[in-house]
Amino acid sequence: MSIFAQSFLALMRSYFLSLFFLPARHKVLLFENLQIGYTNSIRISSVSTKMELNFQTKAMLNSEQKQILLKVARETIEIYIKTGKTPAFKIDDRLLNEEYGAFVTLHKKGQLRGCIGNIIGTMPLWKTIRNMAIESATGDPRFPAVTEDELEQIDIEISVLTRPKRIKNIDEFHLGKHGVIIKKGFNQGVFLPQVAKETGWSKEEFLSSLCSHKAGLSPDAWKDKTTEIHIFSAQVFGEE
Repeated sequence: MSIFAQSFLALMRSYFLSLFFLPARHKVLLFENLQIGYTNSIRISSVSTKMELNFQTKAMLNSEQKQILLKVARETIEIYIKTGKTPAFKIDDRLLNEEYGAFVTLHKKGQLRGCIGNIIGTMPLWKTIRNMAIESATGDPRFPAVTEDELEQIDIEISVLTRPKRIKNIDEFHLGKHGVIIKKGFNQGVFLPQVAKETGWSKEEFLSSLCSHKAGLSPDAWKDKTTEIHIFSAQVFGEE
């Protein structure tokens, strides 16, 4: 695939990721094969056994790897906002060159300022962080683009995701530990694991809100046997 084609697909994927927080009436187009993560169609693809086992460890990324990714995100946002250019990095770490899904979340004075990511990894993790950092800062439709004057007030949080797993019983879903993807027909939506902690919802409230506010379904659609429920975990870390 040409560099142009790859860039175009990445741009399209990132744009539709940003529909995560939009109400159902705004979800107009659904693309089945785009590996995207908010309320649009998501392809649940396979991951190698080695990668999956690695991700089941308690802490996938060590402190040095976390700092590398946070530095990539920070420098990318600052350079892109100031110059409009995407920086290049030389990252030799093996794990950071594996393909994992990830989200970059921005906060300003404790308030959400942008959040975009990919559920399924399609490129090296550090590149996903770089690209999603730009999208979170400039492409989240809920907010205007971050300005140079705001840069010192922006805090960065990164969520690195495990491969989604379909479940048959909600007892397998642990509130605060798992993110959830709900899918029924062409309607679907996702909540990251930290949503439960931020809202204080019960499991039932979490699933009902996901169905009604993100997937455009009835609040009790998660009880329907034809509704697909996928769970995933995330390693979440941010700037201190």
